[in-house]
Parts: sequence; C-alpha cells; structure tokens
Amino acid sequence: MSTPEAREPTFPRQYYETLVEASPTAIVACDPQLNIMSWNPAAERLFGYAQAEALGRHIDELVARHESIRAEAAAVNERVFEEPVRLVTRRTRKDGSLVDVVIRSVPITIDDRSVGAFTLYEDVGELVRQRRFFESLVEQSPAAIVMIDDLINVTLWNPGAEHLFGYPAAEAIGQNLDDLIAKDPELHAEATAWSAEGMAGDSFHRIGRRTRKDGSLVDVEIVAVSVRLEGEPIGFYIIYHDVTELEQTRRRLEARSTSRWRSSSAPVSSPGSSPSRSRRACSAASRRTNRSSVAGSPCCSPTWSGSRISRRASNRRSWPRC
Repeated sequence: MSTPEAREPTFPRQYYETLVEASPTAIVACDPQLNIMSWNPAAERLFGYAQAEALGRHIDELVARHESIRAEAAAVNERVFEEPVRLVTRRTRKDGSLVDVVIRSVPITIDDRSVGAFTLYEDVGELVRQRRFFESLVEQSPAAIVMIDDLINVTLWNPGAEHLFGYPAAEAIGQNLDDLIAKDPELHAEATAWSAEGMAGDSFHRIGRRTRKDGSLVDVEIVAVSVRLEGEPIGFYIIYHDVTELEQTRRRLEARSTSRWRSSSAPVSSPGSSPSRSRRACSAASRRTNRSSVAGSPCCSPTWSGSRISRRASNRRSWPRC
C-alpha cells in the first residue's frame, strides 16, 4: 500500500486576507505609484479614514499632509522600493492631528519585478510622550547630567553639563569621560579609579575636582547610578553638582580653625626670658603686693574705742576681708 507524499499545507488567499483584517497593527499595501491597494481596519482606526476613502489614493495625500513632515515622507518614499525601511516618525490623521508611529516597510517583488510596498504603522504615541517628558527633564535640569556606556564614553550630555564644563554636546558625545573632564594627571588617576569602582557596583557618590575646557578646576559632587537593560549593565547615569562655593567655605573654616588651635597652644613669655624665670618673677611680685596691702590698708588695721573683749569679739564678724 503506497503512502501519500507529504505536502506542505497550502492556505487559501482568504486566510491571509483574514490575518491582515484581524491585525491590531495598521497595514497598508501600495502599488509602484504609492497608490493604496489595501487598507485594513487598524489603519482606519489609526488614521481615521474608512477603507472606501483610502483605496486608490496616494499614501501621502492621507498620512503626510502636514507641512512639517512632507519632505521627510517624500524621502522615505524613495527608499521603500529599494530596501526595508524602519523608522520612528510622525504621520497625519484625518482630523489633521499628528500621531507618532513606527513605520516598517518592505518592497513587494514578484519574478524580480517590483509590484508595490507593504507597510506597517504602529502607534507609539504614549511611549514617545514618555520619552519626550524625560528628555525635557534632562534638558531643563540645572544640574549637569551625563550618560556613559560601559567603555566610559559619553552618550548623553545635557545643557547643564555644557554650562559646567564648557564643552558643547557635539564635542563631548563619543569622548571618554575621564579624558574629557579630568585632564590633570593627578585628577585623571583619581577619575579612572573612581570609574572602575563605579562600574563594579550599582551606585557611586563622591566629592572631588574636575577640569573645565579652559583648564580651570571645579569642585563637584558626583552621583552616579548604573543603567541596566534586561538585567545587564550598559552604562551609568551621572549627575554633577557644582559645589565650589561650599568647598571654598569649608577650606576657609578649616584654615581658620587650625590657625586658632596653633595660637592657643603656643607658650606666652617675654622676650629674653625663659618661662621658668617669668613664673618666679610673677610669684615674687605677688608676695610683695600682699605684704604691702596688709600693712598699709586701713581695712586690715582697725582701731577700737573701749576695752571690752566681748565687744571686739562680737564686732569681728563685720571686719572687712582683705
């Protein structure tokens, strides 16, 4: 008995059409002139056009009507028949509003002949809004914020870092951080040691000095935390606070305190005399003063009228003390 040959399953056209119709992602197919041939329900929801409105129209008439994106859309159109395209950009809805989308497009080729393009549009508006929110926090922060990769190369350099260190972002990004802001040989050794220590842990906090572009030194507080992707460290997020005034005040107070301590601990003596001789002179002068006070002071030599001892005894309590 012969067994039937195993055949790969074949799916009717209706099966693929159902996949496109049921997809939660907007799917659009265009001919070589970029006129729309397929427009699924997800595309209707994303852009606001019904299928009957979209079919047969040029894709840019629907989703690239805004002046700010027209040139970019035309540049993408030149690529879609040559290579796969993937980019995050914006497109226009029917009501004129802009929507953030990820575009994935591939050319459709049959018998080595280009017959159109197949494009997916995915709404990433919420993700882009969150990204822009955090980007604005970094851009508007008065503190210097820097990100580095696992090779200590700068990947982010905000305006606060430009102001603190003097390097524009275009000049700083891609440079080794320690080479950039620790040019002094002694500081560079410290910076590389601290970088190695930071990379070995999850966070880092130090106060030290770093170099500006003009060669001057600035006192900074350094706070760094590890950046991880899927549990693996990929770099560090670093914040620098300028603490120059605080450090200068601290140094002045320390210098003043040291000076006072040295002054209070130094021995006091007159020129040409030893401390022991000075002490003997002070003791002799004190004895002479006490004798003269007892002999010459009327308070210590009272005179009495009367001879009764009891009266003198009773009045002794009122004698003034010398």
